[in-house]
Amino acid sequence: MRTTNQQRSTRLKSSWHYLLVPCLLILSQPSQAFELSLMPGYSGGGEFEQSGSGDPVDIDDSANFSVIASFESEPNKAYELLYSQQNSTLHDTSGNDLSDIRVHYLQLGGHYFFQGRESLSPFVSGGIGLSLFEPKSGSDQLLRPSMSLAIGFNWQFSQQLSWRTELRGYGTLVNDRTQIACGTGCNIRVEGDLLTQWQLSTGLSLRF
Repeated sequence: MRTTNQQRSTRLKSSWHYLLVPCLLILSQPSQAFELSLMPGYSGGGEFEQSGSGDPVDIDDSANFSVIASFESEPNKAYELLYSQQNSTLHDTSGNDLSDIRVHYLQLGGHYFFQGRESLSPFVSGGIGLSLFEPKSGSDQLLRPSMSLAIGFNWQFSQQLSWRTELRGYGTLVNDRTQIACGTGCNIRVEGDLLTQWQLSTGLSLRF
């Protein structure tokens, strides 16, 4: 029997709780500091295609907002839990808007400061987790495993306050048989096995 999008989404939604296990393990470990980063930013990329014609359907570049909780394990290393949301629009090659869409990312990973914490500290960050694509005009959602990788820097103002800037790329694992209903007469799918997006984000980090 063919597995429907709804069945796939239901199974993947039930996997959200698996992310709680490593989170609880991280929280149970003694850490030197906890840091919360609130970062507005800008997202780009993300391309589908129309199921019938094969014409490209793009996610408009638009603003996003990310929240990152960091749990320091060593002076130059930390575990991280990231949530990001982008509100955007799907449009075709003629520029016609097909549907509003909301994109969510939830990632668990970590970051590494190359030279420890200094006044200006470059770092690399990465994570694995889930992506959720929600067209507002349709009945389907696309929930799939994903990964991310970022480079950036922290500008330290004081022991408790810094400014974080990063460029992050996301890759969502899909298959070309997965289709999403995005409204009346609108059905889209991903061409290939990977849907990619990028985010440029910057904002304040509070250390506790």
